[in-house]
Amino acid sequence: MADMACFSPLFRFFGEVGLSRFGKWASIHKHPYGKNIPSQRSSELFASITEADREGFFRLQGKRLIEKEYWAYDTTSISSYSKYLSQVRYGLNKDHDRLPQINLALLFGEQSNLPFYYRKLAGNIPDVKTVINLLADLEFLGFSKVKLVMDRGFYSQANVNSLYRNHLKFIVATKISLSFVQQELAQLRSSIRSWENYSQTYDLYAYSKPIRWKYTQNRPNKGDLIEEDRRMYLHLYFNAEKAVETERAFHILLSDLQIELESKKRKPEHEKLYAKYFDIKSGS
Repeated sequence: MADMACFSPLFRFFGEVGLSRFGKWASIHKHPYGKNIPSQRSSELFASITEADREGFFRLQGKRLIEKEYWAYDTTSISSYSKYLSQVRYGLNKDHDRLPQINLALLFGEQSNLPFYYRKLAGNIPDVKTVINLLADLEFLGFSKVKLVMDRGFYSQANVNSLYRNHLKFIVATKISLSFVQQELAQLRSSIRSWENYSQTYDLYAYSKPIRWKYTQNRPNKGDLIEEDRRMYLHLYFNAEKAVETERAFHILLSDLQIELESKKRKPEHEKLYAKYFDIKSGS
């Protein structure tokens, strides 16, 4: 097989666009095959790329841009009818299909729009449990200064502790219901919509505050537990337009529920909402 460096423009194309538009791209770019790659040839090309080839490519690609950008990490689910693939399992299907699935984890460059890592996962593995595998793979690939961005599906105390333990920079979204978030929100709720917190670029209000993270690390070999504070920044955002839309949608929901109750046309799927938002008393 030819040196992987000559395939770099091909992989860049696959990462940015996809094979469905390869014909047009191939007509104006020089690449090793020299002509359009039909479906059969593309299947042969991908089949010829070994795991070591992929690791080598991602290692070189990542090291070239690791200092210049954040890497976004996310997963997606791919539904499947297969009864023979071992990783096809029932899990949280993001397309809401009632099918088993394979999960695909992807690490993507913020500015380069290039992938630096991917992994196939069993369909029943939730997002929050994939971070430990990601960190192990990053260490194997030799990436030591990665800056990660993740959504709240990856937040957990164990994951944050692991990111600190690996000395990585990261931004991870959290749920508003977390106690340390609620504590800061309680103090900021009445003042966040002030001019000094307004970002004209993003048309929202933003506030950042340094807080302390209670870091823990269990060391089985030494039989002890490390407990110490680590510096962390909490970023809070308020979108006034979205808040109005959310409030309006909530009031419409309450009105619909009230009509259902008063007309005695209750819906089974709304029973928990009736109990949550209304005090229902039966007449004498």
